[in-house]
Amino acid sequence: MSERTADQSAYPYTRCPVKEGGNYNMKKAKSLKTALCFLAPGCLIYAVFMLYPILQSLYLSFFEWSGYATVPPEFVGLQNYHYMFTDSIFYKALLNNLLYMGINIVIQIPVGLLLAIFLSKGRRGTRFYKAAFFMPVVLSATAIALLWKFILSPGNGLLNTLLDSVGLSQFTHIWLGEPGTVMSAIAVVGAWQGVGYVMILMLAALVNIPGSVLEQSVIDGAGSVQRLRYVIIPLMWSAIKTNLVLLIIGSIKVCDIVYVMTGGGPMYSSEVLTTYMYTTSFKNGSFGLGSAIATFIFLFAVALTLITNKLLKKESIEY
Repeated sequence: MSERTADQSAYPYTRCPVKEGGNYNMKKAKSLKTALCFLAPGCLIYAVFMLYPILQSLYLSFFEWSGYATVPPEFVGLQNYHYMFTDSIFYKALLNNLLYMGINIVIQIPVGLLLAIFLSKGRRGTRFYKAAFFMPVVLSATAIALLWKFILSPGNGLLNTLLDSVGLSQFTHIWLGEPGTVMSAIAVVGAWQGVGYVMILMLAALVNIPGSVLEQSVIDGAGSVQRLRYVIIPLMWSAIKTNLVLLIIGSIKVCDIVYVMTGGGPMYSSEVLTTYMYTTSFKNGSFGLGSAIATFIFLFAVALTLITNKLLKKESIEY
């Protein structure tokens, strides 16, 4: 037997690496083509309904336009931004957004975490409590605003009536009619609506913590507060950060609850950036200035999101 025949007998299944590489590249190209086919509809929807409006708002922010198709936009450069940054109503709306954001963060994060811990114990009626706490999230914001507008009304509102009936009439207020209380009242309503969503995200993170980790902390002598501070919160940090970012974005773009409950009044005491943008564009007919406000809202939300992610960046804890 020749040397070549012996080599072929010893390695009967040897394949050409070039052909194998060619098959791999073909499979990779086919997989990429399949992935693009699935991604294309989503990317198209995102481009039409998200990316295009953002770019259109940025473009219109340099023009003055009344909104009529027969009237062409007039280029004004940075005049809209100059007017916005010199308008006292803009700063009032910005401060109201920050107040709304702060109240929602202070209420929703702790309450959502405590509700998640309560529901993770497996008590009787857990399913009922989950549905009850989550119900406001799926309700219409308009319905919630009308409900709480009735509860907080100064005449026959449920809250003032309850305070009167228990002898606390000195604490009754015109909750939505006084500049000192209106924004706080609206923020509490927003927190009541959204705390169920925070609870669900917290609960999903909490149930993924192995029971052995919690049992070991009990064996080591950790109390409830210590276990919460040193075990539960660090292991749920990514969920807490996600909730915080979502609350920041939601607080910046809040509109429907404010518009239905007060419309921005009294005397701009509950004006927020979105209602300021709506009034400027659709009531005053200044779509260029409204686009400048919309552009600021977008950039402000992006900036706060990046800052939050930077400040709360921690290495993930493995267990």
